Amino acid sequence: MTRTGTVRRAMAAAAVAVALAVAVALGGCTPQESGYDTDTAEQLQAEVLEVSELAAAADYSSALLALDELEVSLKDARARDLLTEQRYESILAAADLVRTDLDAAIAAQTPPEPEVEPAPAPEPENPGNQGNDGKGNKGKGNPGKGKGNPGKGNDD
Repeated sequence: MTRTGTVRRAMAAAAVAVALAVAVALGGCTPQESGYDTDTAEQLQAEVLEVSELAAAADYSSALLALDELEVSLKDARARDLLTEQRYESILAAADLVRTDLDAAIAAQTPPEPEVEPAPAPEPENPGNQGNDGKGNKGKGNPGKGKGNPGKGNDD
């Protein structure tokens, strides 16, 4: 198994464990124990289950979206006074832990940016044949008269 696979499984297990902690926190949301509305308790428990299942399947982005929905439902239930402040805070704290674990799992899934190596220095251009060995012709010029072209010219 690769190191990445091990990290992914560990992150998924951690996310599921924390999601289960939220489920345990919601376990007190039963109508028998707290007088909470049955529909609210079932809705919150179903949303926690969705987060847990998505995290277990390593679908962390979807699990984060489901967690967002859970938090909206929590706020709504608290605003309608269907949860006590203490229960609301404990569930919200557990949801924050789940979010932290999911963010870490997403970060572990994202491959690191490849290191960009600096381009090698360009090779100097081929200077070609310099043709002069440094001796030169010492200013002697052209000693011969040359043959010239005895042609007729362009006198037309």
